[in-house]
Amino acid sequence: MMVYTTVNLGKYWEVILFMLCSSYRNQRSPRSPGIETLHLDDPLFWAIAGADVVDYKTKQDFSLRYSTIPQVRQIEDALAPITFDDLRPFADPDAMRRAGVYRSGIYANSSRDEKVITRILSRLKTHYRNAVENGQIMIHEWM
Repeated sequence: MMVYTTVNLGKYWEVILFMLCSSYRNQRSPRSPGIETLHLDDPLFWAIAGADVVDYKTKQDFSLRYSTIPQVRQIEDALAPITFDDLRPFADPDAMRRAGVYRSGIYANSSRDEKVITRILSRLKTHYRNAVENGQIMIHEWM
């Protein structure tokens, strides 16, 4: 049986991507937090954008990407321990603006933003945990 579920990240998708990728970079190089480039080999990047491109003609747009079952496991393993407190050091609206985060204007590092990001992070974790339990791949569609 095929199960189709979605997680709507809304306007926060790029904010979450910035925070997750900043967290990954900081783990690898604590002296330079933040992102200069996206780490396409990072399971936390894959959680939002997908691991592989379906159509190389659309590679720059990230319009249709997917994650295989082993990649979904890696994503779930990477996401599982993360809390908003882990991401808090990267919740800097000014750093987001400097990095060109498209939706940074919606993020003000307020308690409301923290609740929204925490809720989305929880949904992502559940989504990937269920996919691992059911042996499912992920299709990442950008609309």
